[in-house]
Amino acid sequence: MLQAKGVAFERVDLVPVLSRVWLRMTGFPAGTVPALRLDGLRIQGSCAIARAVDSIYPEPPLFPSDPAVRVEVERIEAWGEGPFQQTTRRIALWTASRGGLDLRFVLVGARLQFRAPNGLALRLLGPLLRIDAALAGADEATVRTDLAALPGLLDQIDAWIEGGRLGADPPSAADYQLAGSIWLLLAFDDVAPLIEGRPAAELARRLVVPLPGSIPSGVLPTEWLPAGRLESREADSQLGA
Repeated sequence: MLQAKGVAFERVDLVPVLSRVWLRMTGFPAGTVPALRLDGLRIQGSCAIARAVDSIYPEPPLFPSDPAVRVEVERIEAWGEGPFQQTTRRIALWTASRGGLDLRFVLVGARLQFRAPNGLALRLLGPLLRIDAALAGADEATVRTDLAALPGLLDQIDAWIEGGRLGADPPSAADYQLAGSIWLLLAFDDVAPLIEGRPAAELARRLVVPLPGSIPSGVLPTEWLPAGRLESREADSQLGA
């Protein structure tokens, strides 16, 4: 959103769990991200950030001028910040917190606070990700349910795009809200085939500047993955043979 409005900014990546303490120590009222310092203000949460940025930098607008259309955009935005983002977050945290995974994938391109070296963060990241996963309720049963529900959630996003409620020019706050979560899922090779080829994938790639790094396939149990992913994995195996 900041890039679309031509606002210069510096991105700082915070270490999970420790970020909750750091944000409060630096004057933010809560321990959640994203968190933005803007013109002396401290704003947290993507929905609040969208409104603050739009009020200070009105062009291009993040919300339509038509009140009825704005209500629909805000409804989709709230769904993206709520059920869809939480589903995405649980899947991502459970996958990234598995023991034995090479977490250097997670830190590729990171810009850590205090310019801390990635090697130092790597020593802390495994235990901290497991704590963060537990705090988010990312247990096996929940994540398995989330994966089963994911195709239906993506179908809903595709329907909104095809119906013109998402994907307009200029993009709305709802577009950016959903695109961030979709892009995160695309970084997980086990999950990406569920999204590739969908309008949702095109939306994410159009709006979110890609960051390097990914989680390789084979982390999520095969039996947890919806049929489309299982068929894709089997096809890849046959091609490799």
